[in-house]
Amino acid sequence: MSEKTATVLRIAIGAVMYLLCIGLVVYGNTIPGWKGLGIMLLGLAGILIMLYLYNRRHK
Repeated sequence: MSEKTATVLRIAIGAVMYLLCIGLVVYGNTIPGWKGLGIMLLGLAGILIMLYLYNRRHK
């Protein structure tokens, strides 16, 4: 796999994961109680992990 293909694939996977995490936060907000809170925290954890990986790569 060429470097350009790997870069495009990494960006595409990152965008899909970001949208999935944002979707978890929004969906969790519609569910009352601990279950909704857990879903929102899972989405937040995913966003924070992605931010950490981005900052580590662009140090």
